[in-house]
Amino acid sequence: MSGKTNPKAKADRAQHTKTKKPMKQTTIKLLAKAVFTGKYPPGTKARDLASIKVENRNPGDTALHIAACHGYLPPGTTNTDLLRVRNSDGLTPLHAAAAGGNLLAGTTVADLICAKSNTGWTALHMAAAYGNLPLETTVQDLATTCDNNGTSAFYAAAFFGHLPAGTTAQELRDNVGRCALEVLAETQVVTVLNNTIASDEDELHSICGVLMEKYPLETQEWAQREQNRFAAMN
Repeated sequence: MSGKTNPKAKADRAQHTKTKKPMKQTTIKLLAKAVFTGKYPPGTKARDLASIKVENRNPGDTALHIAACHGYLPPGTTNTDLLRVRNSDGLTPLHAAAAGGNLLAGTTVADLICAKSNTGWTALHMAAAYGNLPLETTVQDLATTCDNNGTSAFYAAAFFGHLPAGTTAQELRDNVGRCALEVLAETQVVTVLNNTIASDEDELHSICGVLMEKYPLETQEWAQREQNRFAAMN
């Protein structure tokens, strides 16, 4: 067999490995504006936005991060596209979509957990912090999704006041520990206590011990209700 290179094969390889021509400056400016309106030139893809770095934003943010946050993604964009690029903190456009409340239709909890920053902060943490969780999100999903420091998405939801409907004080304490009750946001303490039924006097005192100093009126009202319920049962 001859050691000579087939000229046609060489040309084919060169064509295959040819790098994509850089976008013109006018095109970049047009796309940078379109992320706020969704008015993209025909044929615009997510990868086009991912190649444009944006100034005066988080370090390393791309036009795709901004488009995801504002909900103006090019047609055909998938969550896989939103996971392919990261800023300097490791945050993906999927994190941005979770923060902006503009998750793609059909986005699941599993999709959000796949997006992890340099510190392990997932898009589920982001959605929990901003109150943009998928409807099917459970307490267990939030409690078992932790960043590199051990902070769970459940803790983030408690801190920022965006717990799933029906969350109880027991769930906060049992799944995250005392700390989750301590950071329970004022906007949700009444809702959480209204969903909570103490199993016995010890549990009542345990919950009160955590919440009484920060939320005395709300906690006293709940404790009185529970004590009345215990009395009626006996």
